[in-house]
Amino acid sequence: MRAKTETYNLDLQNLIQAALQDEAAITTLEQFLTQRSNLPGPRSNLSLVVAFAELIRQIVINPNLPVEKLESLLDGWAALSLKIRR
Repeated sequence: MRAKTETYNLDLQNLIQAALQDEAAITTLEQFLTQRSNLPGPRSNLSLVVAFAELIRQIVINPNLPVEKLESLLDGWAALSLKIRR
């Protein structure tokens, strides 16, 4: 799983940074995560989840990065309905 996680790191890092700087880039980040999530399905893409979580951790512990924008983005996702869209 480590190798797969590392393959997502660069793409996710760039997408997350873009999303924090420009709201229009949030859609691109959402599409990336959605298309590679393997959901709905029996198993989620754990490599993607680990890579995303690690990058979020790095942002949160770095006092020079815009944590407020990240909180707003994640709060918006947390408020989404659990209904599966088809």
